[in-house]
Amino acid sequence: AEGVAWAAMLDRKREGKAALARHVARVAVEKQRAASQALEADESGTDVPEAGAQLEVEEPLGPVRLAIMGLPNVGKSTLLNRVLGEERVVTGPEPGLTRDPVM
Repeated sequence: AEGVAWAAMLDRKREGKAALARHVARVAVEKQRAASQALEADESGTDVPEAGAQLEVEEPLGPVRLAIMGLPNVGKSTLLNRVLGEERVVTGPEPGLTRDPVM
């Protein structure tokens, strides 16, 4: 029974990290779109959209830059892998396992 409870706790932790990764990625894209449209509106002399307004992007935006900071061995690399949607960073329970990837 103890093993089942432990596995359930790990599953909830993974689900929480995945949900956080999706949220962070969604917010980053929304912020970049809003900034891009605000700059375009400012340059063209039109009104700047209000915060929280639904924005439309006509052309693809550049890459999103994201910094992940935190204490050692708390899941930063796992979060990065989830945000990227691929295993770009080696992760594990051993402290100091992750090295900066070349991207």
